[in-house]
Amino acid sequence: MIAALKRLNIYFKEMYPIIPRLLLGYLVAAEIYFIILLNHDVTSFNLGIQELVCGFTVFSFLCWLRIADDFKDYELDCRLFNTRPLPSGRVKKKDLAIFITILIAFTLLINFIFMNNFIFCVILYTYGSMMAVWFFQKHKISKSLPLALVTHNPVQLFINTYIISFVVIKYGVR
Repeated sequence: MIAALKRLNIYFKEMYPIIPRLLLGYLVAAEIYFIILLNHDVTSFNLGIQELVCGFTVFSFLCWLRIADDFKDYELDCRLFNTRPLPSGRVKKKDLAIFITILIAFTLLINFIFMNNFIFCVILYTYGSMMAVWFFQKHKISKSLPLALVTHNPVQLFINTYIISFVVIKYGVR
């Protein structure tokens, strides 16, 4: 267990630094949150656990996509970037698979408990699951740029929709 945590520490130091990425998750959520409030002249707001869960969910989702991308590119990285944590063997796929399973389960649980837009979290993670499956369909995607765009580019729209739905429901804005 301790060895796995040490390996995960290596991965996150080099591939997805947790503190800056967590701050990014909160910045993305806050930006959309306050834009909606400003556009609807909402001047009285209260920040609490839901806002923390919202920002964490953005972080968690992007972390999942980072790890899925590393799984997808594993063979290529072994040839071209063999010093990265996963292809170098300093981190095991099993470490990342267990971590991401726990992270997704935790994220879904806190969304279920605290958020008013749980269905939108499920939609976000369903889209992410479909996107992750398509990550591994190189033979189909590499032949079609439009297919790559359709399967990968809407990711920010789904993240934004998750955040927007939370704010709209919380403040009753239309």
